[in-house]
Amino acid sequence: MPDPSAVAERLIQEMDGSDSIIELDEPIQPRIATGEYDAVCLSVVPIELTTWYRKALCFRFQIKQVGPAHDVILEGFVNLGEMENSKRKQPKTPAQMFKRKRETKLVKWWRILLTFDPTLSAKRIDPRVFKKYAYRILVSNVETDNRQQKVATAGQYQKVDQIVSVVGKLGASR
Repeated sequence: MPDPSAVAERLIQEMDGSDSIIELDEPIQPRIATGEYDAVCLSVVPIELTTWYRKALCFRFQIKQVGPAHDVILEGFVNLGEMENSKRKQPKTPAQMFKRKRETKLVKWWRILLTFDPTLSAKRIDPRVFKKYAYRILVSNVETDNRQQKVATAGQYQKVDQIVSVVGKLGASR
């Protein structure tokens, strides 16, 4: 095993000769206190989590509350189930399928929207509609990985855990 100090010295020498600067697409978001915040949804993007054979929606929220968290952007994820071509697909009973559809995070979030705006469809969920409202969201820290193993403090991040309520419609007159 190489000497750690020798490895560190070699890395420093390599970096000294380099003029390259790594530019990030967007700035690193500051850590904020966990809790509830007012926010808007900037986007909803479907993604495939190929490692876990799952589909999901990635929601990007921007906090609009006055204070140190103002304009912080956080993501929230909604699981859509197994991918169509999943090799791990297991047959489900009709009762299991019904329960899954009724209790998903996406359905809970849509139900909150329906409570605020009953003109929305109770049969069809349109993810684009989420961008038309302002929300009260719950921010939490992610402290464990997908295997429930503790993540080092430097590797922890924050996410939108829940939409608590709808606080208004964007673009609506007061």
